[in-house]
Amino acid sequence: MPFSAPWWFWLSLTGVSLAGALGVKFVGLFIILQVGLNTIADLWYLFGDLSLSLKMCKDHPATVCEVTVGKHLTARVLCLIVLPLALYTATFAVHFMVLSK
Repeated sequence: MPFSAPWWFWLSLTGVSLAGALGVKFVGLFIILQVGLNTIADLWYLFGDLSLSLKMCKDHPATVCEVTVGKHLTARVLCLIVLPLALYTATFAVHFMVLSK
């Protein structure tokens, strides 16, 4: 179920794992490439699904309540790009602080 607590947990855990994969070995870039390609394929499917593109309000059928595809895109950008980059950068910041002493 999209946007439920377990969905957010697993998406965020994937982002943390991506940061760990990149931080351990440079080969982690291949893992990032694989997850990125799977995410692009999933978003491509969501963009093509017209029933998910715009959800109509129950009270006002003529107005648009929420854009589900935009939520999916934002969630993936935050959890699969921003979170891994922040963790990877924070790891190097800790390394630089420890090395300077």
